[in-house]
Amino acid sequence: MRRLREPEVRRVLEPVLAATEEPAGLTYSDDRRYVCDLGLVAESSEGGLRIAEASG
Repeated sequence: MRRLREPEVRRVLEPVLAATEEPAGLTYSDDRRYVCDLGLVAESSEGGLRIAEASG
């Protein structure tokens, strides 16, 4: 839960949850990589992001 409050995570998750377009600079950003590495989001088949599926 704590990670969801981090600015880096919020910058990535907010557009995904709102189903809006990603900010232009987000495509190759450290924030995007960080959130992917946390397992919160995954690459969609269209090249954008989607909420990752829960494992386990």
